[in-house]
Amino acid sequence: MRFERAWVKMTEAEIARITTVLNATHAELIRSQDPRLASAPELALYRRATSHYDRGFVLAELGEAGMLANSETRSISLNTTSLDAVLKRRELITEEDRDIAATLFALHEAFHIAQGIGDHAHVRRMKQIAGQWIISFLDLQSTSCAVNLLADLLGLNALPDANDSTRNKIFQRLWIDLSHASLQSFPIYNNPSKCQRWVGHLMMSALLLKPSLWPGWSTRDVLWPVWSINEDEIAVLSKNIEVIVPPTKVSRATLRVAVEHLCAGDDAKAFVHVCNLVEYLKPQRR
Repeated sequence: MRFERAWVKMTEAEIARITTVLNATHAELIRSQDPRLASAPELALYRRATSHYDRGFVLAELGEAGMLANSETRSISLNTTSLDAVLKRRELITEEDRDIAATLFALHEAFHIAQGIGDHAHVRRMKQIAGQWIISFLDLQSTSCAVNLLADLLGLNALPDANDSTRNKIFQRLWIDLSHASLQSFPIYNNPSKCQRWVGHLMMSALLLKPSLWPGWSTRDVLWPVWSINEDEIAVLSKNIEVIVPPTKVSRATLRVAVEHLCAGDDAKAFVHVCNLVEYLKPQRR
């Protein structure tokens, strides 16, 4: 099913409220001394990326840019229109989840600073030099960092004695429900690299629901799929560009149908075929 994007702009009151929520979370992440949160590798990365921007987040119209790290104002501007596109997906994001979805959006954008693409001009140049795939690859990594960090924070706030099982349930909800909704707000339009990002995202979703398929996989293991032009062979790389799954012959129909569904805006149908791929592929022992 393709969802149409139709929304009314956020009011000034909504913008002010969401900005307050984002900066409260930002302050908590910067100041927390909880050793369980401090052990998260994403927290150290987040603090390094945002340490200069002590005025936190602001919402503004930024044109094509998702965010702007402003050294002069020591703040991180988030694109109001892009955030609004995510929050107005009311068929996917409930009123209760709006603040969490907005926080995921903000964290995702903040992690781009750590990746060296806080300036949209750098994003454009990287696309020209390396191709669109590098931005989609960094997007998937940034989403992984954002969801992992927020899952740690929400787990501790909800249940101070939360165990790994509780934390993983929170991660699953954030990754499958809210991250999927955010991705659906920005159509693929037959862009091959965006398809790769979606397939990687759905592969991770499949393993969240059935981790026994790939023993040893964790929520911090980003999966980046690459496939042949004929769509009959696929390999899976890690966030460090290590080969997790070596080149493997697959059903051309399975991969092509998954991509077709994604281009049509139907990630639910694509997910069925991606699950079949995940069940068939065998990761290497590392």
